[in-house]
Amino acid sequence: MTETRVLAEICFGSRWARCGNTLAAGSAFVDGKLMTAGLLARSFDSAGGALESMPSRCNGFFAVVSVSESTIFAAVDRVRSIPVFYCIDNGKVLLSDDPHLIRERAGIENKDGPAEKELLLTRYVTGPDTLYTQIKQLQAGEYLFIDRYVAIEKQRAAKRYYIFTHTDLNGGSGRKLDRAEKEREFRELTERNIGELDKAFCRLAEYAAGRPIVVPLSGGYDSRLVVLMLKRTGFPDVRTFTFGKRGNPDTAVSKKVADNLDLPWTAVHYDGDEIFEMINSKEWKRYDRMADGLCCTCFDRDWPALRVLKNKKYIPDEAVIVPGHSGDFIGGGHIREGFARKSPVSPDEFAGEILDRHYTMWQWSGQEKVLRPELAERILRCAGVDSDMDRETACDAYERWVWQEFQSKYLVNGVRVYEFWGYDWWLPLWDAQYMDFWSTVPLRWRLGKKLYDETVFRLYTDMAHVTYGEAKLRNDSKGALGAFSGGAERAVKNLIRSSPLRPAISALRERLRRYVPSLPRSETMELDWEQCQGRLSKSLYEALAPFMTNRSSSVTLEKLGYIRFDDKKVSSQVLAMLRQMRGAGLSGNRARAKVR
Repeated sequence: MTETRVLAEICFGSRWARCGNTLAAGSAFVDGKLMTAGLLARSFDSAGGALESMPSRCNGFFAVVSVSESTIFAAVDRVRSIPVFYCIDNGKVLLSDDPHLIRERAGIENKDGPAEKELLLTRYVTGPDTLYTQIKQLQAGEYLFIDRYVAIEKQRAAKRYYIFTHTDLNGGSGRKLDRAEKEREFRELTERNIGELDKAFCRLAEYAAGRPIVVPLSGGYDSRLVVLMLKRTGFPDVRTFTFGKRGNPDTAVSKKVADNLDLPWTAVHYDGDEIFEMINSKEWKRYDRMADGLCCTCFDRDWPALRVLKNKKYIPDEAVIVPGHSGDFIGGGHIREGFARKSPVSPDEFAGEILDRHYTMWQWSGQEKVLRPELAERILRCAGVDSDMDRETACDAYERWVWQEFQSKYLVNGVRVYEFWGYDWWLPLWDAQYMDFWSTVPLRWRLGKKLYDETVFRLYTDMAHVTYGEAKLRNDSKGALGAFSGGAERAVKNLIRSSPLRPAISALRERLRRYVPSLPRSETMELDWEQCQGRLSKSLYEALAPFMTNRSSSVTLEKLGYIRFDDKKVSSQVLAMLRQMRGAGLSGNRARAKVR
């Protein structure tokens, strides 16, 4: 034992409730009983020696910090919906929900170079790191436990109580099922899925306690599942809205869904000049500081819409906002089919897939030889991958990385926008018991979201009295032509998979990767002035467009201090950096970037 205790300093906002030595935020069901922040604080404070086992008993969205005479403890929920940051410096632990405050109080100036590179390319920092080397964050499903009478350097401070994984990826025994058995299994799992959804939304109903429910309704399946279940559960007051550029596909589809379910609906159309003014306001800067956690760009898509709807009083102050985060992930939408059909998967292949799909905000082929090994090492460390994997293990590891990094750090962190405007929220598709159900669903029904999408289609046909074909309507639907092109694409992929030329095709792809700028597969979109108008001045857009791959690319530059959205030009130093990243002699996406 040390003669001197580890010192502790805590600083948390007004949303945190205190009981004894413990602070708590959020709400959770503990052993089936709903506890708001005050009750959570009391429960953890009285846990005594069972403190470390408490987080795994909670189903909800919460964070807890407890500092007693002998221990320092902090925990976040399974998806890090309420972040906690800490700094260990000279035998002292600083904890806060505001990392900016930690930096200011500790006088921290040392930036984390690799973390900055990562945020530039992804919009978030992976692992426990932030943009400053000394400031760390609790990751999804983690808790901090420090014995105040043991030297900190001798302790493993952060520990896992939950990790996203699957217990039945291969369907139990692995025995191949015949067609009739597969059909029976699929029907049974669909019924179980609906049953688990019923339970999750009953918990939401208990939490909402009669308050209005407001759903950001897009043209996709996740928010649709939310409104279907709200309708099925019989919520008395459900309102919906959508937002975006006038004429965007989400508007028509979401209105149709709301009309079919007889739900109130409104749209907020984003005018470029108006949005530009909002995002360059002092109000936005306050939100940006609150939401970024010194580890990500803030979620900006629905911030202007909420501002408008709050002012119009369409969303009551007491409302609970219930978005569709993140049904597509839970249902298997992020499983890499290439991993599912290949064994073994090497660490290089694993890291390469993540790099090609998530490190895509800017073209960086010119820095490929330098950045790729450095970033790959970081990915493998965060994912805990150090050897070849079979297909189930590779799929599991990939999803775990996406859950821990993209989902929790970026997408789920989007709830900060609701908090900024004073609203409560709940994420029923991240319900812990619902997550546990999906952990047992065989891989064959999660690939391509087969089970998840079928559940949405069935509920929609039942609740809205539409045909099965109408139930499939979404924001990227293109009628018969879209169905044909999608089927043709799948047919070509299947042909390649079964072809003896597959190894040669894969080798060619890897060779081409050396010469073609790194571009996102799922996020690449047509760049034009109208799409970026809400973020950038026109002159700034014209300067950056040749290097961008996504309309969100510029947000990472702004977060790292390279530009301001209202700048009239880009500095020569920044342009030189972007040219170096892209590589000399590469045209980039200049042909795709059109000023309209």
